[in-house]
Amino acid sequence: MSEANPVYLKFRERALRWQDPQAPLGSPSGVIVETGYPEGVVSLVVMSDGTVSLFFSGGGAVLHAGLFDGPAQAARDLAMAAMHFAPQMQPALDLAMPKKGMVNIFVLVDGIVRSAHGKMSDFGDNRLPLSPLFQVAMNVIAAIRALPPEATRPKSA
Repeated sequence: MSEANPVYLKFRERALRWQDPQAPLGSPSGVIVETGYPEGVVSLVVMSDGTVSLFFSGGGAVLHAGLFDGPAQAARDLAMAAMHFAPQMQPALDLAMPKKGMVNIFVLVDGIVRSAHGKMSDFGDNRLPLSPLFQVAMNVIAAIRALPPEATRPKSA
């Protein structure tokens, strides 16, 4: 896996520290799902302010997908799933980016980053307790990919 772009690292750090003062107590203010691929990490970032974006560790991003109905609805579904699964997640002790074939799921609740980590194949094949949360996150990515190319053209980071 190549070294991460400095702009990506800044966005990642900002996302992991983000808190929504408007979020009701106990409700998720953000979900970040990172997946490790041979060429780098892809990060789905969904925040309670309507942010729905994909960031690529090598540089580039798909921004503002939350402005479109499909990704916005999929993001709301992810927020509901995160509300259900967050109590099963422990506070994050490891914020390292995932290696190839691995997944990090972070849910931000009341200023605490909760996390789950595992193999992408285990999440995808429903072998982990938080597999349903991962699969709802993949629905958000599918909704982003279904947008017309001009809407999803990656922007340089």
